[in-house]
Amino acid sequence: MYLYFKNKSFFLLIILFYFFIYIIINDMYYLKKIIDIKKKYLVAYSGGLDSTVLLHKLFLLRESGFVRFIRAVYVNHGISINADDWEYHCIQQCKNWNIPLVLLNISLNGKGNLEAELRYKRYSIMCKILIKEEILLTAHHLDDQCESVLLALKRGSGLSGLSAIREKMYFNNYHLILRPFLFITRKELKFWAEFYNLVWVEDFSNNDIRYDRNFLRHKVIPILLKRWPFFSRSCFISAKHCKNEKYLLNYFIDLELKKYLFYDGSLNISSFFHMDFILCNAILKRWIEYHKIKFFSRSFLNKLYNEVIMSSLDSNPKLKIFKYEVRRYRNIIYLIKIFPSLKNLILLWNKPWNICYLPYSSGILLVDSKGFSLRKPNYDEEVNIRFEVYGEYYIFGRKHKRKIKKLWQEFNIPPWMRNRIPLIFYNNMFISALGVFVTIDGYCNINCWKISMKLNK
Repeated sequence: MYLYFKNKSFFLLIILFYFFIYIIINDMYYLKKIIDIKKKYLVAYSGGLDSTVLLHKLFLLRESGFVRFIRAVYVNHGISINADDWEYHCIQQCKNWNIPLVLLNISLNGKGNLEAELRYKRYSIMCKILIKEEILLTAHHLDDQCESVLLALKRGSGLSGLSAIREKMYFNNYHLILRPFLFITRKELKFWAEFYNLVWVEDFSNNDIRYDRNFLRHKVIPILLKRWPFFSRSCFISAKHCKNEKYLLNYFIDLELKKYLFYDGSLNISSFFHMDFILCNAILKRWIEYHKIKFFSRSFLNKLYNEVIMSSLDSNPKLKIFKYEVRRYRNIIYLIKIFPSLKNLILLWNKPWNICYLPYSSGILLVDSKGFSLRKPNYDEEVNIRFEVYGEYYIFGRKHKRKIKKLWQEFNIPPWMRNRIPLIFYNNMFISALGVFVTIDGYCNINCWKISMKLNK
């Protein structure tokens, strides 16, 4: 009987040994599949277990010739009293492996969601140092994915939130980020680290269950895994389904969006009054995302629908979102950047009339061969640009004077744009509302002066 149990124990040890060898080989095989020898890689390195294993695997791939160029980056956010010690650890480890290390610092304003702010600033500063064809790698693993799915459920998130952490994403639609460990558990990473005698740092704040993620990690998920051992992998699969369904939904909503979208990014809402509320909100959501704005709430979309879309036709509603405003004029809505009034501003544009930079980075003016035709200024006329004009004027092609307010209305210029359009004056003579109309004092048919205008949103 003793021999039987002894042999059984030995047999189990053999199985476990080969199982872990399989994990090591399989993990490296997957990493080799996603790593391109022609690319450069920047590893987000904190000194913790996960990023230490990732950096070590990249180190082994480099030593084997599967990758040529790797760097690491450590971001010190100064929250922990141990941050400087962790930084020193990362410096020493990278020296041992002959891996260039970039040290960065960020500061937090302490307002709102600290975790979200920290995450955004960390990615922002890391992506700023990416060089050409360099890819950022992070060590998020299967346990992180499971926690993220549960947190999304707790918040009542939709498909976007339930998609959780993506294996591949573009930060700010430009910088590529890969997460090669998303299907690997922390236990598997720890086995790798112990197998190779790696040294890592521990952040003991991760044990503080006052934070939701830590509470799930230490109190909830172990119970779920005890009952359902493959629960984490099921979360991974569900997140992938949500991601695919979100992609499919966005594809069809984008087809609807294109029906109402103008070339300047404004949106025709004349059909929205009789449209199903859910479809209408979905189009509005994609329109906001079209303008590269993220992290807006469901309550914002409801306000946009109730206070802007459904407002009376003669109203002039507006709704602020970060540094922008959604404005409505007639049956069109616009997303515009907020900046101070330009009413009392006068810009002198002196010879030789090089690029004229409009205030608050709102755009530029330049003389070229493709712009709006105006008569050339006389030698005694000084060109100046204003943003406010009053009175009545003759414009080219009209017999009678018209009040400036009526002209703006005839040309369908929204009220907030009327003090943003550059107005060209020669001395005190009104020449043109650039891109809208030319007065009879500015008309030209031969040897014209041409001005191009490029306005930023």
